[in-house]
Amino acid sequence: MEKKESRAVLHERAWPTPKDKYENLLLALLEQYTGAEEVWSYPVSLVLDPSSVCQLKCPFCINYLSPPIRERTLMSMELFQRIIDEIGRYLFKVSLFNWGEPFLNKYIVDMVRLLKGYGVDVAVSSHLSMPISDDTIDALIENGLDILTASIDGMTQESYSKYRVKGDIKLALSNMERFAKAKKKLGASKPHIDWQFLVFSFNEKELTEAKEFANRIGVDLRPAPPYVNVETHSHWLSSVDKYVMEIYKKKTQGIDSQSVDRLQQGIHGRIETLASQFYKGCDWHYLISAINANGSVSPCCGIMAEAEDFGSLADKMFYEVWNNDMYKTARRYLRTQCRTREYLESRNVCLNCTRTEIMGYGQDIVRLALLNAPSEIKEGAKRLMPRHPLVKEVVNTPVHLAYKVSQSVSSTFLQGFFKKVGKRILKRLCL
Repeated sequence: MEKKESRAVLHERAWPTPKDKYENLLLALLEQYTGAEEVWSYPVSLVLDPSSVCQLKCPFCINYLSPPIRERTLMSMELFQRIIDEIGRYLFKVSLFNWGEPFLNKYIVDMVRLLKGYGVDVAVSSHLSMPISDDTIDALIENGLDILTASIDGMTQESYSKYRVKGDIKLALSNMERFAKAKKKLGASKPHIDWQFLVFSFNEKELTEAKEFANRIGVDLRPAPPYVNVETHSHWLSSVDKYVMEIYKKKTQGIDSQSVDRLQQGIHGRIETLASQFYKGCDWHYLISAINANGSVSPCCGIMAEAEDFGSLADKMFYEVWNNDMYKTARRYLRTQCRTREYLESRNVCLNCTRTEIMGYGQDIVRLALLNAPSEIKEGAKRLMPRHPLVKEVVNTPVHLAYKVSQSVSSTFLQGFFKKVGKRILKRLCL
């Protein structure tokens, strides 16, 4: 009874509640654009982790750490259902992975099916080094999984197992090929199979063989630079420059990369970056959110320690956490950049963030959504946020047909939305 009352109270708002994805997207962009502290919109994308458990022991992964700094568990279908029932109708994309192996969750097919029922694009990333039944592969394809990222770094067991400790290269490659064959057998255009190959010094010579294998089975190979601990594993860095992250190049040249990053991406750098984009705030505070397998909500997908999370959905609805003091403080700080004693003493991890590169994590999702938005949404965005860079870009771009969303938009609702919501937000923020 308490949960039903809580839901009713949350939806009794002074302003109209967005009725679908595009209306919510417009409101979320407007609130980010104006730097709102309390938001009425929901995120348009989620990093929703079905599993924080993994049977591999990859170095540099949080599952390798002991004692663990994040609870290792599998998300229940009940919790997943409750989250999607509240947020699903507003989402354009969900990434079903983060800290663990998604296929360890027995409900993975049900999760994909539920999300596709809400018209959501779904991505899964897996090491594929585990038994996967034909029924599971077929069901994922038939239910419309959009992207499968296969994290396989090598072509021989010797090189592969240096990083993917306890992994089986033959099993991983076989599973990836089975997905490709099943996709052809079922005549499906999806999922797009993205083979992520982390390039180290010990496997870089196997890239040619990997490209040949990828072409033969019909998947896309994507070599990528890995995260490494250069204090202990600098010899793992690839000899190919483009497969080494810039921060590691500084480190190997004898420069303290952390100090350099803090200087380059500190407070002043963040102010200049955000000002140049004509809007205030981090995408993780308005457009996208990270929810962990146990229901805790992280301020972004890169927060390793559970102690730095912003709340939990174990006994709260997402909207309550989305507007708690932790989120409001982070939004206020990103808008004002005012480092008061209150901020300095806060345990809010966002107040000391130097990772400006992750602040725009939701931009590609928003760009694709706006490109395919109905004309009244584009016109409304242009009227409310004429200087927003994405809005200016999209207004002059033809409709991109590759990204479709099933739900339609209510013109009647939009008229009230522009008149009431837009003016009230601008008035409330004195803009």
